[in-house]
Amino acid sequence: MLRCISSEGRCSRCFGGLSYQESHVCSRCASLSKIHMHCIFPLTAVALSLYKNVCWGKALTREVFAVHIRKQWEILGLVPEGLLYTAPELKELAQALCIKNLRYSALWRKKRLWESCSKERSLHLLSPFPLTWRQRAWLENNAPGPVWITSVFLPEEQL
Repeated sequence: MLRCISSEGRCSRCFGGLSYQESHVCSRCASLSKIHMHCIFPLTAVALSLYKNVCWGKALTREVFAVHIRKQWEILGLVPEGLLYTAPELKELAQALCIKNLRYSALWRKKRLWESCSKERSLHLLSPFPLTWRQRAWLENNAPGPVWITSVFLPEEQL
């Protein structure tokens, strides 16, 4: 059975666990004011087999992933202005997520998309796994506005 990950008790910027003294942001991520992160599924055999079908272009499983991600966006109250995907196999999932006038692009074509985004609206980054601390710090320094990172999977060691 495919289940989603709860964001309760997790840092909103790195999705790591919070200590009892921290409320929404861990002490390591306190300097990252633009970055927000959430993960959708734990890394399980069921989730990986479905992801393999998404990568192979299966429309039904792609829509399952898209529905879960859109539902997470609704829960968080997010309205992205642009969507960047970090892996080529996520292109079709990015297309499925792009409803209305939401633009999407590969990460390596980000400059043109970032320049057209306003500083008030959020930009979304879709990746298969959470980004490293160095990648998040780079985004903090170079993104025009807030960046929401949607990671499809959360590795077991971070559960």
